[in-house]
Formats: sequence, C-alpha cells, structure tokens
Amino acid sequence: MKDMKMRAWIIPTLTDSYSDGKIVKVNTIHLETEKVQIGYKKIYDGDKVGGNISIPFSHIELMQFIGLKDRNNKDIYEGDIVKSWYPYNDNYIENTDIVEWNDEECSFMLGSKRHFHKGLMLEVFGNIYENPELLLIGEDAGSKEVKARELVKKGCQIHIVDNKEQIHKLLEL
Repeated sequence: MKDMKMRAWIIPTLTDSYSDGKIVKVNTIHLETEKVQIGYKKIYDGDKVGGNISIPFSHIELMQFIGLKDRNNKDIYEGDIVKSWYPYNDNYIENTDIVEWNDEECSFMLGSKRHFHKGLMLEVFGNIYENPELLLIGEDAGSKEVKARELVKKGCQIHIVDNKEQIHKLLEL
C-alpha cells in the first residue's frame, strides 16, 4: 500500500500560528471544514506544551509525498527542488528540477516534462517555499521578476542571484 503523507507550507502573515512561514507535517485533513490539523510544541518556562491546531486551506499550500526517497533516504514531496543524475552512455547527466504534479500525465514529474525512471539518482536540496531563490537560477530577467512576484505573494523572501559564484554557493550543500 502506498504511504500517504502530506506536509504544508503555512503562508506567513495569514495566521497567528507559531509555524508561519514554515513547512509542517499534516496530521489530519478535514475536507468538510476545509482545514488541516497540525501538531505543535511550544516551550513555556522550560516545560514543553503540545497540542493540535487547525488551519484553513486558504492559509496553506499542501504538498504530497510522492512515494520515493532520495539518495540520502529523505522523503520527496511535490514542491521539492531536486538534483537528478541519470545514466547516459558511460556518464551521468545532471539536472535541477522541481517535483510537480502533471494533470495530463496523471503523475508526479521532474519539471513538467521528465518522468521518474529506474536508474535516476535524486537528491533533495530545497523546496519552492523555503528556498525560492533556487528557482531563479538560469532565468532571464523578465521571467525572474514575474516568478519573484508570484513567490512574494505566497510569503516567500526573494534573493535574486545573478553571478555564477553566488549560484555555486547556493548549490553546495
């Protein structure tokens, strides 16, 4: 049976949650009330206090576990930014892509065009919400501005990277 897991990006400034601007594990999805339930822990005077809070769908971005793990045994979710290596002749070709759902193909894909396949090595090194600057690598100035505006609306902080030295620092993990 497929392992069904979800996580959520809590959009900053839309809730009073301790988790604004963070990705959290989703415990329960309530379709009738259109809310998700997450667990939380806070520390008051040295004591850990925990519980659950409900957050409306309109205050989050849901991401589904795709059923695969990367080469470091880390779960891969839609919205993750991954490096992929696939064999070609006697070498490996490296790409950087976003894990996305493709409605036409009815499957998760790398970018909107490449399928996951046997022999593909993957490594998660960020996600579109916490590391949006990684999306701007290699974009032209016009599309960078459009994409940056979309991400800012979702509460992301943007750091546009233009020189190769900065890009290499971002990609070295």
